[in-house]
Amino acid sequence: MATRLTALLNVHSYFSFGAGVASPTTLVTEAIRAGYDTLALTDELGVYGAAELFEAARTHGMRALIGSSIPLSHKDRTYPLVLLASSRKAYGVMNELLSLIKTHDEPQCTLSMLEAHNEELHVLTGGRRGFVNQLIQSNQIKEASYLIETLKDAFHDRLWLQLFYDHYPWDKRRMAGLRRFAQAHRIAVVAASEVRYT
Repeated sequence: MATRLTALLNVHSYFSFGAGVASPTTLVTEAIRAGYDTLALTDELGVYGAAELFEAARTHGMRALIGSSIPLSHKDRTYPLVLLASSRKAYGVMNELLSLIKTHDEPQCTLSMLEAHNEELHVLTGGRRGFVNQLIQSNQIKEASYLIETLKDAFHDRLWLQLFYDHYPWDKRRMAGLRRFAQAHRIAVVAASEVRYT
């Protein structure tokens, strides 16, 4: 019998402008109703919903995590990465990185920026639109391997290959391929489909 997921680790609220539609409070209450006990708010390029998230989580007895989705820029392409703060220090580092990303005309994060802002941060590889899935699907295995090893050197055991299952055609086959890729690079996997609606 399959183990049921208890954590949502890549959730967007209406602070992800044009993408999420629900408030952090609504996301918490709906997640509890659905049987989850942990929710990570990972809005795009910001932590604007943090105060409301933690207040709602305290009220309803849920564990809350704060993070952000950022655009990783590499060779003229951009891929989403998910950051999760594991401590107050990590939260500060993440906010420094977010401020730096937003100094560009087009917000973007380079590998060198990530390498310089990695203390106590956890990184998820971005799910369906992330670089691992996208590069493997386009048969650019060497490029995917280069990026994953570079991130692994910076984040060590705080790097997670993000699995997703949204009932798209071939998702089961994709997940098997991603697991094999993770095993080959000795990277832990985490089930974290992207949640944008309730």
